[in-house]
Amino acid sequence: MNAEREYYEQQGLEALAAGRTIDCSEPSITNVVIRLARLYLAKARTILDLGCGANLEYDKVLADLGKNPVCADLSFNFLRLAPRDSRMCLLQADATLLPFPDSSFDAVICSETIEHVPRDDRVIVEIARVLRPGGVLLITAPNLWNAARLLQMAKSGDLSVRMMPGHLREYTPKKLRNLLGSHFKLERWAPVPFSWTGKLGGPIDYLIRIGILRRFSKSIAFVATLG
Repeated sequence: MNAEREYYEQQGLEALAAGRTIDCSEPSITNVVIRLARLYLAKARTILDLGCGANLEYDKVLADLGKNPVCADLSFNFLRLAPRDSRMCLLQADATLLPFPDSSFDAVICSETIEHVPRDDRVIVEIARVLRPGGVLLITAPNLWNAARLLQMAKSGDLSVRMMPGHLREYTPKKLRNLLGSHFKLERWAPVPFSWTGKLGGPIDYLIRIGILRRFSKSIAFVATLG
C-alpha cells in the first residue's frame, strides 16, 4: 500500500471506529459542483465521480436527476463510510489506472482530488481516456493564492505557504489550465466563495461570488470538454 492510500485508509478506519463520517469537501465547494452538474450534466447518461470520498453529495443529486453515477475512490475505508444507494455503484480504483474501457463515460466529476495524487498528469490522461469525445469534465482543485491565505499572510507577516494535511500541491488557475493541456477545452471558470460575512469578509466574498475576484476563490472550478 502506498503512503497516500495508507494515510486515507487510516483516516477512514478511525472514523469507522468512532462511528462518525468524514467531510471530504466543504459546503461552498460542494454547492458549486452541484450547481455546475445541474447545468452541464443534464444530458449525460454515464457519469464517473472520481475521488468520490465518503459523502457522495454530488452523486445523490445526480441519482435524483435519474442518473446512475459510478463512485470511485482509492480508499476502501472511505467507501465503507459512504451511504448505500442502489442507484450508485461504488468502486475502489486508482485514479492513475482506471479499470474502465476507453470512452466509457459521458462526464467525469473530479473534485478536490488531484492535489492528493503524486502524478496528477496521469489522472488527467486517464480521465481523457475514459471520456467519450466531447465529454464533460467538472474539476475543482484548491487555489494556491486564495483570499483566506493572502489575508492571513498580510495579518501575520508570514509569507510561507502552509497547505492542508494531505495536499501534495495546490494550483493557480494557469497551472490547472496547463494541466488539462491539449486534452481539454475550457468552457467555464466558476468562482467558489468562502461564505464569509462581516464588514470585510462579506464584501470580499460577494466580489468572489459574482466573479470579479474569482482569481482569489477558495478553490478553482473548471468546466471543460474533451477536445
